Amino acid sequence: RRFVCLMSAAPKQGYVAKRDIKRTPKEKAAEEALKQKALNGICVRCQDKINWKFKYDKYKPLKSMGACSGCRGKKVPLNYRTLCGECASARGVCPQCCEKERGAAEGLQEATDQANAGDAPCAVEAPQ
Repeated sequence: RRFVCLMSAAPKQGYVAKRDIKRTPKEKAAEEALKQKALNGICVRCQDKINWKFKYDKYKPLKSMGACSGCRGKKVPLNYRTLCGECASARGVCPQCCEKERGAAEGLQEATDQANAGDAPCAVEAPQ
């Protein structure tokens, strides 16, 4: 007969969510700066979506500039956006959901100036 060990195996460590890991102050500051940049110039509904993504660690930063749906230029510096800041402000829409809302254009020009310093202007005219 074989020897049967009656002792149970050591318990395995459970899954530890990324958000449960203690972060350093430098990491927290970097994440907060990215969050403020991502929330700048979008409507309230899109802000709620981005806040949810940050809360549950689902936000994935953009690795390279994205293409704008309006002017087809590589001018979109942030993830989950479809229009560059210039096209969105010219049309008066939110750069993420492309819907006309009150809070969408606030602060959008400032974000555009910071992100696209030195780029050529967007070739999209505002609808009449």
